[in-house]
Amino acid sequence: MSGTYRIQVYQMRATARRKETCKYALTVEIRGGSAAAASPEAAAKASGPVVSRGNMAAHCRGEASSMYGVKPAYILTGQITDAAGGGSTIEGTADQGTNGTKKFRCRFDAAGHFVEVMPLDSDGE
Repeated sequence: MSGTYRIQVYQMRATARRKETCKYALTVEIRGGSAAAASPEAAAKASGPVVSRGNMAAHCRGEASSMYGVKPAYILTGQITDAAGGGSTIEGTADQGTNGTKKFRCRFDAAGHFVEVMPLDSDGE
């Protein structure tokens, strides 16, 4: 767990151009423990409702459409993949028209709780 960590808070380009603002809260916690407990997959837990495996792709599309500021019809998702530590991931793309197509990954914890939409492009979108 030693090393340098960087936390980036960003706003989607389209909403920034419209001069929209958004509120956020950030909590950082550092805990000791075993290497298994320190892995991102093991640490990824969410507190929202459980999403059934059959609804994960639809939930992912909804979350990604909100993040990328497009309708769910412009979100494509792939197959559900079992992640290390018992969670699940779904990779997909968001078609932002003239801003291009953005790659992302949705993560769910081992209990099926949604964790995050993680951008996979170098521009953070």
